[in-house]
Amino acid sequence: ILKHAKMNKIFITVDFSLRLNKEQVLTILRASPNLIKPNLREFEMLCRYAGLIEDDYNLNCNNHAKIAEICGYAKMLSDKFNIPVVIVTLAEKGAIIYSGDKTYYGYSVIPKEKVKGLLADGDAFWAGVVFGLLEEQTLEVKKINWKRVFSIGFKVASAKVQLPGLTMPSMDMVKKQKIRLIPVQPIEEDKQAQREMDDFLSRK
Repeated sequence: ILKHAKMNKIFITVDFSLRLNKEQVLTILRASPNLIKPNLREFEMLCRYAGLIEDDYNLNCNNHAKIAEICGYAKMLSDKFNIPVVIVTLAEKGAIIYSGDKTYYGYSVIPKEKVKGLLADGDAFWAGVVFGLLEEQTLEVKKINWKRVFSIGFKVASAKVQLPGLTMPSMDMVKKQKIRLIPVQPIEEDKQAQREMDDFLSRK
């Protein structure tokens, strides 16, 4: 299916699952989808199956250096399999997006007391990203405003966690959400970004 989709120039996005085995994962990666969105544990699995990390190596997102490390592996996975865009979701700690020339770390600016639950927040984020893509004038990867698409994903997820159960937010509620996007690379040269990221991550 993926092979035929690529031949017909269909824009392919893949949301992974830990239930996939190595052969299935490598088949998907070798098909070079346009966009993949694993969570951190799934991303770890992809990196292991791709031979980028050892079986006993664990990724985490506890500080800016670890976020930069995840971004580095996202670039390696992208380069190895010719996958233009890699998004890694980090649950309540936000997400990163690697899109070739730009990498961002983002999170929602929302008080803890407003959070009603994290049920389906990842699905809400993904729905927002897909909605953002559908609003683009083109699906040519290099012409897509990925910062805007990423922002929409965060705003939908931010609104969703303020509602109970599987209740989805209205567009008005989504538009009111405040988020923060920080360019990650070269993070070593941006001390203010380091402090901001470490401060946020230490509170999660």
